[in-house]
Amino acid sequence: MKKNVVLMMLSLSITATSIAQDQPQASKTEQTFNISAGYFKRDFSFDLGNGNRMQIQLSDIADLDKIINMDSLLHDFFVAIATLEDTLSDELTSKRIDYLADSAGRKKIRVQVYPQKSLSYFLQQGNLAALKLEQDTINIIGLVSYTAKYTLRKAFAATRYYQVSFFINQVSDLKKIPANTLNNKISAIQDKKDGKWTKTKDGRWHINSMGQDIYSKEQGGYIGSRGDYLEMRISVNAQNYKNYFVPSFSLGAAVILSNGFFKRDIGLFWEP
Repeated sequence: MKKNVVLMMLSLSITATSIAQDQPQASKTEQTFNISAGYFKRDFSFDLGNGNRMQIQLSDIADLDKIINMDSLLHDFFVAIATLEDTLSDELTSKRIDYLADSAGRKKIRVQVYPQKSLSYFLQQGNLAALKLEQDTINIIGLVSYTAKYTLRKAFAATRYYQVSFFINQVSDLKKIPANTLNNKISAIQDKKDGKWTKTKDGRWHINSMGQDIYSKEQGGYIGSRGDYLEMRISVNAQNYKNYFVPSFSLGAAVILSNGFFKRDIGLFWEP
C-alpha cells in the first residue's frame, strides 16, 4: 500500500508541474504595473462623494508616511500626464492610468483606454446627451527601499510597494477635490489605525467617532493574517494501519509568525 501512496504523490506532483508550465508568463508590462494578489496586508477605503472612491493598500502600515501629503502626489501625477491630454480628452471612454514612481524619482506611466461597448443617453426636456456609465481608474504605485530584518535571518536589502487607487467618474474630478481633504483623511487613518472599529449594517468596518466615509472590509483594515498571532486547533484523523481503520483526534495550539517574506508555524499538539 505504501508503494501505491508514493506513486500517487508522484503522479500529483507531475500533474501540478505540467499545469504550472502551461500557464502563460506575465508580460513585462504586467510585471511592472500589476502587483500580485495577496501582496498587501492593509486596505482602507474613503468615500469621496458622487460615487467616487479612494483606496489605499499597504504592505507595511509605516508607508502611510509616504502618502500623507496626497495633494503633492496628485500634483506630480497631473504634471506627468499633462502631455497625454489628447489621449484622455474623450470623456465617454473609460480609462485606467497606472503611475509608478520609484525611490530614485523615476516615473513610469501606462494608459489603457476602453471604448463603450454600447451607447447610453440621457434625455431631459427634449435634449439628448451621451452618457458615460463606467468609471475611470487611477493607480498611483510607490516603491520603498528598506533593510529587512527578521528573526533567524540575516538582514538584506528589499523593496516593498504601496498603492493608492481612485475610482472616479472622470479623471478631472480629482482636480475638484478641495485642498487638504485627502491629506486629512489619511492623517485620520494614521492617528486612529489602532483604535476601536465598529462593524455596521452595511458589513463594513468603520473607525469609531469618525463617520462612515472611511471604512474597511475587515477590522483595522487588515487583509487575511494580522501578522503574529496564537491559534487553537483541533483535528480528526483517520489512517489505515495493517488493514485496520484507526481513527484519532488531536488538540493543540500554534504560534504563527508572519511577515511579507516568511511564515513560521510553531505548534504543540496532544494526540491520544
